[in-house]
Amino acid sequence: MSDDRTSDPGHEAVEHLQKAALEMIKATRAFLDLAEELVADPAPLMAITHLVADLAAKGRGQTAHPPPDEPGIQHIRVS
Repeated sequence: MSDDRTSDPGHEAVEHLQKAALEMIKATRAFLDLAEELVADPAPLMAITHLVADLAAKGRGQTAHPPPDEPGIQHIRVS
């Protein structure tokens, strides 16, 4: 049996897990930085939200936001 630790499969597995854990920590930091920016300035997120809502409404043949000349409330009679 050799004393070379790099040839030990268990040692290699631990090294890979350590590298993966460090990458997950980096990814989490990046996500938290982005979340912090969106909380500080939500305008980009709101713009994306409106865009997605408009696209979804157009897919259903509707408009998500009524044109400015239409009233904001529509009364529908139910009989």
